[in-house]
Amino acid sequence: MNFFVSGGQREHNLSIDQYAELFRRAKISVNFPSKHEEHVIQVKGRVFESLLCGCLLLERDNHLIKHWFEPMVHYVPFTSELDLLNKINYYLQHDDERKTIAKNGYNKMRECYSSKIWWESVLNKSLMRKI
Repeated sequence: MNFFVSGGQREHNLSIDQYAELFRRAKISVNFPSKHEEHVIQVKGRVFESLLCGCLLLERDNHLIKHWFEPMVHYVPFTSELDLLNKINYYLQHDDERKTIAKNGYNKMRECYSSKIWWESVLNKSLMRKI
């Protein structure tokens, strides 16, 4: 089994294309919405990047992500290191389930949060302010 551990494109000076290619080749992406010692929870761009590239997102249990995505439908939450390891092993052994959840997340991104939808929303709000 191959693993790639990184903090992102700045730490390894990856181009945007290389960064996206890592996600596209990945089966699973693990995201931590905060540092372990901090209690500030956030939704990072990695959530959206992972889902748009079609890999299964495992995200530390985070109430904020539920605003956009449904647990166990679009992504898989985990609650501890042991839970994370168990879920990684499970989804690597249950490829069909992994692919289904990853595809659901990808489809949700494409249907609700694509760049076209985002820009239309921004431009519509901007135009409404001028009226």
